[in-house]
Amino acid sequence: MTIALGKFTKDENDLFDIMDDWLRRDRFVFVGWSGLLLFPCAYFALGGWFTGTTFVTSWYTHGLASSYLEGCNFLTAAVSTPANSLAHSLLLLWGPEAQGDFTRWCQLGGLWTFVALHGAFGLIGFMLRQFELARSVQLRPYNAIAFSGPIAVFVSVFLIYPLGQSGWFFAPSFGVAAIFRFILFFQGFHNWTLNPFHMMGVAGVLGAALLCAIHGATVENTLFEDGDGANTFRAFNPTQAEETYSMVTANRFWSQIFGVAFSNKRWLHFFMLFVPVTGLWMSALGVVGLALNLRAYDFVSQEIRAAEDPEFETFYTKNILLNEGIRAWMAAQDQPHENLIFPEVRFYPVETLFNGTLALAGRDQETTGFAWWAGNARLINLSGKLLGAHVAHAGLIVFWAGAMNLFEVAHFVPEKPMYEQGLILLPHLATLGWGVGPGGEVIDTFPYFVSGVLHLISSAVLGFGGIYHALLGPETLEESFPFFGYVWKDRNKMTTILGIHLILLGIGAFLLVFKALYFGGVYDTWAPGGGDVRKITNLTLSPSVIFGYLLKSPFGGEGWIVSVDDLEDIIGGHVWLGSICILGGIWHILTKPFAWARRALVWSGEAYLSYSLGALAVFGFIACCFVWFNNTAYPSEFYGPTGPEASQAQAFTFLVRIRAHWTRSFSSSSFYFSS
Repeated sequence: MTIALGKFTKDENDLFDIMDDWLRRDRFVFVGWSGLLLFPCAYFALGGWFTGTTFVTSWYTHGLASSYLEGCNFLTAAVSTPANSLAHSLLLLWGPEAQGDFTRWCQLGGLWTFVALHGAFGLIGFMLRQFELARSVQLRPYNAIAFSGPIAVFVSVFLIYPLGQSGWFFAPSFGVAAIFRFILFFQGFHNWTLNPFHMMGVAGVLGAALLCAIHGATVENTLFEDGDGANTFRAFNPTQAEETYSMVTANRFWSQIFGVAFSNKRWLHFFMLFVPVTGLWMSALGVVGLALNLRAYDFVSQEIRAAEDPEFETFYTKNILLNEGIRAWMAAQDQPHENLIFPEVRFYPVETLFNGTLALAGRDQETTGFAWWAGNARLINLSGKLLGAHVAHAGLIVFWAGAMNLFEVAHFVPEKPMYEQGLILLPHLATLGWGVGPGGEVIDTFPYFVSGVLHLISSAVLGFGGIYHALLGPETLEESFPFFGYVWKDRNKMTTILGIHLILLGIGAFLLVFKALYFGGVYDTWAPGGGDVRKITNLTLSPSVIFGYLLKSPFGGEGWIVSVDDLEDIIGGHVWLGSICILGGIWHILTKPFAWARRALVWSGEAYLSYSLGALAVFGFIACCFVWFNNTAYPSEFYGPTGPEASQAQAFTFLVRIRAHWTRSFSSSSFYFSS
């Protein structure tokens, strides 16, 4: 299976085509579009590092010598971080700190931000280079995906962690000994070695090394055909036509050793890819947690017992003492503004459920009436924490969309129709006109890749926001942000929130309208020549036509809404829908609920959840009808033949595609009516 390649062809060569031809020309060193980002950033990052380690001192930022000019060697030279007083300033050469003075800029630590930012973009450029080359030679993008692991570690350690602290000062300096010192700092202040994400990272990296060693040894062990060279290493013939080792023999060997073995090379090499990349990503997630000062494993019972009984000591309590020593030695220099004085106690004081005053009101079973397994119900009266849960949930949804998007792109077979490949997301992107041409042929998968990456980036932002609101933000919004605060029984506030959601829904409808009118158009299965992407030029705005789909035959038959076969009508309907939602939202914000609504509706958090699930059920049933019967909103080129025309295999594909809609519909309906 390969990724579909290709571009829209043009009769004439414009400037873009000329640039594309020159950049992607076959030469000794490939440049490519990614090279426009990679080569300048790599040049500046490496040049800044060599300049800093050769000439620039760290006396003004750390009180240290850090350059070859001052007597350091390769292991002790470094480009040090800016001073703590500069916080998160970008330290631009023309900024207010340096004011265009290059010497002053170097003394303040400007080279560190210069190297860090250019280095990050250089690494991203290198990953894009791998993707671009893979795309050019018809390969899957797994090399680029694998390289995302080192990028995640670099960005989390050098950028995310100091952003979570008080300044760039707490990031690692660019040097060997400086990195070692940063590791000691991590251990002393965060107990990093006892962090589960660090453990997963170590398991991934060392496990990958073990897998590589085993794999290499196994291949060498199972060679069955030597080359014709005259030296000892006759098997190392770089020009042999085919592989000369036996997968069957290797499988038999490891089956006898462990009792299990990989049955084919695909699973084997995927596992060798999965282990290190997952380990690096887990390490990066752990560092993001440290940026928020999340704690590692704390065995509080051992600390309390050791504090009370001098004869009781474990390796854990000894490590805690070592961490205190690291903090005591490093604090004076690393945190001079704090003037830290550690108390004369054996262990760092830990507040627990048994010896402290932890405020758990509003979250325990006694206060809320919910046990811990009730999930977000425990946060029903904590508007700030509930916001964090909702934002994090949105991040998970967007993460699934991005990951599934990239998965479908990587496994897409251009020779087969989409509906025969069990795809979920790509048909929707194709319906919007992305990457398809006449007849629904996929001619460029790059928009699908961009969509997946944007969703993953958005999920990271939402996840970070969810973690912030759940752990660091205010528990309730009423005091800090009165506009966003609410009380469940406040009917006026609830209708205002409903109005805001309606406005956002209307904006979403207009986004589709703008895409169809101005931004490339959408796919029309009825276009001349067998379907094509086209812009909508003559919107149907007549209310008799639009609302006729609802009133002419509301329960099925000729003329009902599911039988719509004109894109002008569909896009025009979205104009009406968006306008009604926005006007309705404004109405709900400016007015108060009618008396009958106050009496008829239940005004509580559980009721609002029930109403929302009921609405989702309606959406699910409507989506099912359209997917099954309509080939204008859901073109047959991407979703397969409609209704009775579908074969048994295609019907199974339909069932897989709409399973989520039906499941949500039935579960939501049952919850709605039971409430």
